[in-house]
Amino acid sequence: MIRMLCFTTALALATGVASAEQYWITYEGNDFPENEGWNRSWGNDDGPFHGDGAYRTVENGILTMDSLYDLHVYDYAYQYLYGEFDPGPGELFMAEWRLKVDETIGDGYDAKVGISSDDAWQLGIGCFPDHIISKFEDGVEIPITPGVFHEYRVLSWDMQTYDLYIDGELVHQGTFWQGALPSKFGWGDCVSGAANLSHWDYVRFAVVPEPCSLLMLMGLCVWAGRSRKNGTGPNAMKMSRKSAPDNDLQRLRKVWPPVMMLLAQQRQAQEATDGQYYTSVAADQGGFGHTAFREVPR
Repeated sequence: MIRMLCFTTALALATGVASAEQYWITYEGNDFPENEGWNRSWGNDDGPFHGDGAYRTVENGILTMDSLYDLHVYDYAYQYLYGEFDPGPGELFMAEWRLKVDETIGDGYDAKVGISSDDAWQLGIGCFPDHIISKFEDGVEIPITPGVFHEYRVLSWDMQTYDLYIDGELVHQGTFWQGALPSKFGWGDCVSGAANLSHWDYVRFAVVPEPCSLLMLMGLCVWAGRSRKNGTGPNAMKMSRKSAPDNDLQRLRKVWPPVMMLLAQQRQAQEATDGQYYTSVAADQGGFGHTAFREVPR
């Protein structure tokens, strides 16, 4: 479900950030994405909206997508934020997802998260059972432990460079690629020509103030996920910290220390490498992907 978290003047003054309307858009595994405010694109070699897409189930807050029956199937969720995608001065873009990929067959990756800025700078993270790749960067392949869920987080100040965390550890600092499709975020079974069996716990992306307010928002993010798992419902995200029940404040306090550590690590890495990792990226005329992320006729 989409949750637009608008910050008040009081919060802006408290953090020292002149804040416009930041956004916080999530999928939390309560239903199929299209029933939680996302757009769905699916099809096969016969074109968009042909076939049934991936076999999908939602159980215990996990969306399972299975396209192993047909290499030509694609099925993904997406959002457009025309001209409102990028962070402004004093703001930070962040995206995070929790995912396990059991199997991939065919030509390359299939499970993927794709990000495209207002100026069409693009990032694609393709996920396999035992490693991930950055689609538009040469030679970026990062091993992961197979058979378990992993938590991924992308942070960017300028939508041209980014930091990638896996399970809270900074594993890569890289660059976006200049493409042609602006202001879009997509995820799921993204390629015709490959197939996978994957399990998605949550997917979230946001523009937030940095760095102090980010601490609170990341705490709220985890709090919302825990509230969903505990059955307290999606409206938990709409509560202010001041008005939240004491038990929810205790949840926030528990998640703040690791978030603080993450922010400190990220800031140190940013200062140590500032201006040093603007490397060239591989040209790719496919945009976000082979079949996926193309415009859907309206």
